[in-house]
Amino acid sequence: MNLNANTTYDNTTIIGTDTNRFRENVTTSAYNDGFQFKDGVKQANEYTYDSNGNLTKDLNKGISTITYNVLNLPNMVTFSDGSTIAYT
Repeated sequence: MNLNANTTYDNTTIIGTDTNRFRENVTTSAYNDGFQFKDGVKQANEYTYDSNGNLTKDLNKGISTITYNVLNLPNMVTFSDGSTIAYT
């Protein structure tokens, strides 16, 4: 394995400082649609965070709520279709 080799996954330019609003310019992908971001909702605020910096909503993934335990680990993820993932 060559640790000095560079691998290009995509060329991304992020413009702006607000984490909820950025413009992405991907010119090419090394993996034919493999790692490209797909903006599913095209809204200004697609992500919501709590006071600890935990992601609590991701509209692009259809996640309506993420709750966390006292250790800031995910407790439950609720999707917009009503399905859930619970962590124990």
